[in-house]
Amino acid sequence: MSGPVGHSGAEPTAGVPGGRAPFLIEGRGLRRVFSTGGVDTVALASVDLAIRPGEMLAIIGPSGSGKSTLMALLGCLDRPTGGTYLLEGRDVTHLSDDDLSAVRNKTIGFVFQSFHLLPRSTARENVELPLIYAGVPRRERRERSKALLESVGLGHRLDHRPNQMSGGENQRVAIARALVNDPGLILADEPTGNLDSRSGTEILGLFTRLNRERGVSVILVTHDPRVAEQCDRVIEIFDGLVVRDSRKGDAPSRGGAA
Repeated sequence: MSGPVGHSGAEPTAGVPGGRAPFLIEGRGLRRVFSTGGVDTVALASVDLAIRPGEMLAIIGPSGSGKSTLMALLGCLDRPTGGTYLLEGRDVTHLSDDDLSAVRNKTIGFVFQSFHLLPRSTARENVELPLIYAGVPRRERRERSKALLESVGLGHRLDHRPNQMSGGENQRVAIARALVNDPGLILADEPTGNLDSRSGTEILGLFTRLNRERGVSVILVTHDPRVAEQCDRVIEIFDGLVVRDSRKGDAPSRGGAA
């Protein structure tokens, strides 16, 4: 990788010491309503939250609570019906589809429960994919993908395909792919959901190491309290609202952001 991962690439912000935005993520009154057949379904009612660079936190809640909808908004995969979303101090609420795609490719790495790897491609080829979209030359792609796979303990699996690896190994490939463009933020949706307990523990340990050693901001969306326990901060969503926002060692707060 070209340098330490996780340092904010925000544009200079007036009035902020050092010229950086104080928050990696800032949501103000985020609302998402889905309309089907003339019926409106409120997935997010009104969410305020602020996340600083370098945090590792979990967003938890039962099925239908709105946590996946919130992840889609934070990952610029969807747009809010109302409210404002600032990423690295930049208002991305009304960006064009092309601009949102550029933001995702540069700033955010995604890890999903089902890995989303290309089945006929090797581990190295899967990790290289975002670099191909970014126009990175082949030699550099191969060097960066090799280095990342080695960093997640898969230097011996460069030429293996997904069906030749375990679930935990596939998730490591997915994490390496998420890191390949040096994003400041990793969004992981149920990243241990398809793994056995041992592999899940190893993957959580990897996220913790990336956060502590590289400064990558990590947001884990999960319904598993054991995953949430590994994070320094927990945001609980219920019926489209933040009902709890707490940090280790702090008394839980209701609603509200950092």
